[in-house]
Amino acid sequence: MLAGAALLVALLVYLERRATPISEGDPDRFYPLALARETVQAGKLWLSKLPQISGLGWERQFPDKEFLFHLINRALYAVGGDAGVLAIVPIASSLIVVLLLGLTWLSVGPWVGTAIVGLGLVLDPYLLL
Repeated sequence: MLAGAALLVALLVYLERRATPISEGDPDRFYPLALARETVQAGKLWLSKLPQISGLGWERQFPDKEFLFHLINRALYAVGGDAGVLAIVPIASSLIVVLLLGLTWLSVGPWVGTAIVGLGLVLDPYLLL
């Protein structure tokens, strides 16, 4: 059972590396990195204003709709800098796979559950993103 789970985690790492479409130049990665960096440098848990972004009213008040995500990014940046924030994708993917394994193991047993989750990851590795 544990060997199957370990094999599935190895498969997860391989698929995450193969399927991840995010490149070094992806503009969507810069906002979370900059926000995490700014929060850590300000010494705060979150930012109530973003003076760098005018025109949206964020220089007066920052309504963070992804508060928990940015709070986790802040902690990861404090621990590992940019690499810490970028680690959220494999960390979240691994937690999702562990959750799926747990749910399928409870409902159909460990061998069938591992096979179902493994097959799902092979057929659609973008589920990891």
